[in-house]
Formats: sequence, structure tokens, C-alpha cells
Amino acid sequence: MPAYDRFAQATAGVAPAQRAAAFVTTVARRYPDHYVPEVFGNDTKLQARALRFFDPAQRAAAVPGTSALTDERLAAMGRVVGPQFADQQRRFMQTFTDFSCTTTVEFGVSLLSFDGHPADFGAKQPLLLGVDSIALLHVSADMSAFFDQEIFHLYHRQVIGSRAPQGDEPAWWTMWVEGLATYVSQRMRSGLTAQQVLWYPKDGRQNPA
Repeated sequence: MPAYDRFAQATAGVAPAQRAAAFVTTVARRYPDHYVPEVFGNDTKLQARALRFFDPAQRAAAVPGTSALTDERLAAMGRVVGPQFADQQRRFMQTFTDFSCTTTVEFGVSLLSFDGHPADFGAKQPLLLGVDSIALLHVSADMSAFFDQEIFHLYHRQVIGSRAPQGDEPAWWTMWVEGLATYVSQRMRSGLTAQQVLWYPKDGRQNPA
């Protein structure tokens, strides 16, 4: 995030298309473990995502029903999200005492692709956290539940091990993994409503898909 902040300040007056191209060459290529093709696609797709992110009109339309994500709001989240995650992981381990985090946790700009993404490609299984999407979708009241959910994914993977489906995951498995993590996060934060734990869309609890 410090590298992104420097990039954002240096290119603040640059047109979106040029800014997107510069992001690919000066940020994404500097951190290839985060901006992997398995998640973001090839350079062409990555640059298209970057253009949507840096174009104010496209960014505003990307996630309807949320307030605009400003550079200041993103920078503020970038300064606190790491320590907040570490604090929440320590609290999580008080409940799940056998949890052993051997996963690399990476914080970066996801170009509004995800807030939390437990990735799985090859021998690497990092937890990618999109600071921009976190700043856009979450408020202080639900941050603890969000972190609990993402950390539980790591714990679930630790417990399941090789018994998880291999290759393309069936739909029922995805529903089970996400549903269980959501359930656990609300149980751990019983003071939050179901909507606060689901967080987006804002009417998801009233109008389930």
C-alpha cells in the first residue's frame, strides 16, 4: 500500500488511460505475487480493470449503492487495515486455539475485484485482501466480522486439508464454504445483525437471491 500511495500521488493529474497503463508497469509488475494472472487475468485484462478503477465515472458505477471511493478514503484504510487484521487474528485464535496461520496475507489494491480472496494457484494459497474494496464496502462496525470470515476460510482449509474437492470446485462446495464462514463470523460477533455480516448488497438480507 505505501507503494500504491506514492503512485497515486505521483499520477493524480494523469488521464485515466495513461494512469491505468502506468499502474500495470509500475505497481502490478512490481508485485507479481499479488497481481497474478489466475486472479486478474493477463496484462490486457489487468489494464482494463485498472482503467475502470481510475476512470471516475466507471468507478462510481462499479458498485451501486455505495458512496464514492476517494483517494483519501483509500489511503486512510491502507494505514489501518494491516494492524486491524493482526489484532483480529489474535482474537480469532482465542476461540480456535489450534489455528496455525501458515498463509501469506497480502494487502493491495484489487481494482474493486474483491475485498477478501483466499486464492489457490499452484503451490501458493495466499489470502489476498483488496484494500480499495474493503474501504468501499465496509464500515468500522462490521470490520471484525469481515476479518473473522476471511480468517475462518484459512482455518477451514487447514482443518479440511486434502479432503476438499480437487480441481474445479462444485457449486455446493462454494456455498458450504462461504455459508459456514458467514455463520461463524456472526456467531463470533453476536451483536451484529445478519445484514451487517452479509454487508453487500445492503438489502441482501431482505431480498436473498
